[in-house]
Amino acid sequence: MFTSPQPPPTTPNTPTHPPPHPTRPPDSTPLSAAGRSVTHSSNGGAPIDLIHWYEAGELRTSFEWPIDRYGCTPDELVPLMREIGFDLTEDGTGPSTDTKAAVLALAERLTGVRLTEELLKDAEYHFGHVPDEPAEEWTKFVIDITDAHGERFYKEVTREEVEAASARARAEAEAPIVILGPSSPAP
Repeated sequence: MFTSPQPPPTTPNTPTHPPPHPTRPPDSTPLSAAGRSVTHSSNGGAPIDLIHWYEAGELRTSFEWPIDRYGCTPDELVPLMREIGFDLTEDGTGPSTDTKAAVLALAERLTGVRLTEELLKDAEYHFGHVPDEPAEEWTKFVIDITDAHGERFYKEVTREEVEAASARARAEAEAPIVILGPSSPAP
């Protein structure tokens, strides 16, 4: 998820369209209240790349397939999507770029944040557990991204690595906070 303190575009809102498929976009309404939030997700297998663009607390444009857009301004990004290379034809036979690369390029254009190997390698990742939503048992996840310029980043993260990082984070959060005054002995 990328956020940036961008002012909302000046185009008028159109009626909100319900999602054409059972995809529930992440609720970035509070996060984007004073700016912009763009999320992208991929299932890693089949060619499914979701993008959700929030601006000033509203879901502006969201889609899984470029021609099935929804949100309060579903067509606002069409000129930019054409420029990037999305296939916007009804039958999917138009000229196009790799969809994952195009979605990442769109996120970059909307946020000004370019995904690079260094950014992903040096980023701090936070994981959480959602107990009310059951999930299948898993052993690892894979980050495999090739950007619009052909640069690839690949990283496998095992369950053990995630659990160890979670345990370290819990221990740090539960550690006492000690504030030393000027006359306190050095630790």
